[in-house]
Amino acid sequence: MQCKSAGIKRVSFTGGEPFLHPEFLNKISALAVKNKMLFGRVITNGVWYKSDKILNSTLTKLFKAGYDGDICVSADAFHAQNIKKVAAFIRRAISVWRRPDIVSIVWVGGSREKETKVKLRKILSSLKGLPVKTVKIALSPIGERMTRITNPWGDKWFKEDYCKGPGNALFVLPDGDVKPCCGYATDQAGLTIGNIKNDSAKKIISTAGRNDFVRAVFTVGLSGIRKRLERLGILFPGKTENHCFFCHHLLTKVPKDLLKKALLIAIFFIALALHTGADAAELKKSDGYQGIPIKVVRKISLPKWYHEGLLIDGSSIWVANGKKGNTWVVDIESGKITSEMESPAGFTEAMVKIDGGKYLVTDWDDKKLYEVVFDGKKIASKKSVLDFAPSHPAGLVSIDGRLLVILWTRGLGTKFEIIELDKDLKETERIAIKDIQEPAQMAWDGKNLWITGWYNRRVYRVDPKNWEVTASFRAPFTKVTGIAWDGKYLWVTGTYADLYQIELSKLSEPSKPEPGVNTGC
Repeated sequence: MQCKSAGIKRVSFTGGEPFLHPEFLNKISALAVKNKMLFGRVITNGVWYKSDKILNSTLTKLFKAGYDGDICVSADAFHAQNIKKVAAFIRRAISVWRRPDIVSIVWVGGSREKETKVKLRKILSSLKGLPVKTVKIALSPIGERMTRITNPWGDKWFKEDYCKGPGNALFVLPDGDVKPCCGYATDQAGLTIGNIKNDSAKKIISTAGRNDFVRAVFTVGLSGIRKRLERLGILFPGKTENHCFFCHHLLTKVPKDLLKKALLIAIFFIALALHTGADAAELKKSDGYQGIPIKVVRKISLPKWYHEGLLIDGSSIWVANGKKGNTWVVDIESGKITSEMESPAGFTEAMVKIDGGKYLVTDWDDKKLYEVVFDGKKIASKKSVLDFAPSHPAGLVSIDGRLLVILWTRGLGTKFEIIELDKDLKETERIAIKDIQEPAQMAWDGKNLWITGWYNRRVYRVDPKNWEVTASFRAPFTKVTGIAWDGKYLWVTGTYADLYQIELSKLSEPSKPEPGVNTGC
């Protein structure tokens, strides 16, 4: 497949309504599995089927074709849907895939938000406690008619996310034009990076890399472009919390010569920020790479939240939670949560304990490393000690006074790296991660480094002497995140999963940790 050879890793389906052409979904899904690609999501209205028999048959065939991504139902006051049919679709999808977290509901805010919330409550009530997540998308006031309805400008700027929501995708319009996102500004020629009728996938990717606006959006972000325009004298009518509206404004209202000048300045900083050095190491699979048989020794139930890193602290395991969730302290013997610590970050990824009763914490949203001191359950002090921007920090592990941090740098294909920091938090090495897709968290067993793969539910064993992936095992749940080593067993969890104690096969069992090794992640 052209997309595979061009470096595209994931396939998603949207429309229109994708399920009106199930044979297309099945064929592309089977090809994606054959070519070892990953899946994103299928976006549907959830009411396309004419009978329960057709619904079950269609979803079962897609499951058998190998599709294991997410399913996203668009449901709000702008969609005229039968609530019972939406609920029946969600229940059937959960049943076919045997994944309670496979379906989420996306809804558009705006002038009919009250009606939408009533509709969502009815759907969720019909699902009787199934853990279906709802996600709000802001309605972009683009076009003269929309701006008459609502004023798009306010007093608060959007939070920069480098278009990780609608962006980082190749979106094909009905005329064949390809855009690097599925947002509300896709009608603008400045976002066109090719046409599938005329261009190969490789050429489209190459064109995107030469499009100054696209490169800047995915690296310095829309806010980075804004700041450079402001330095050039551009005054905006106000502030906006809507990324797509601001993108549209840049492409339609800002003088093209000034926008071009701002982009040229931004590109200089892009090259500077993303340069890793010609002799940077690479993390790849070894020639003797093998699968590891495992046994689940124990499972501890966890409340639903956004579980991230794990930290072994004596007889307890700390479970960090993203999205401003508290950190849970779980007693290993009883399996009970004995305490909840105040969230040390806006989106806590990982924690390690250092000297003086302090903790180092990675924050995905702020792109920073914080030094935190707790007083009981509350934070006594917190200070930023390192800024990773434009990269997002994820996993964190301490090995003999050195820190390893996983970084995600979004752009035209997200780049994954491990950086090594000395005791003064100075970078000493940078390793490009090639054979682990979406690395999340890390643990150290005294000999090997363990890295979780968020999207493909695998846990990888890495030899840090030569940066080779020597083995892996498949986790008993999806979206693997936290991992820790207690001296005998690995403990793992996932975004919405429970806490599992894992015994490795004796052939591949790691050695006991060396004295002084911090086994947090």
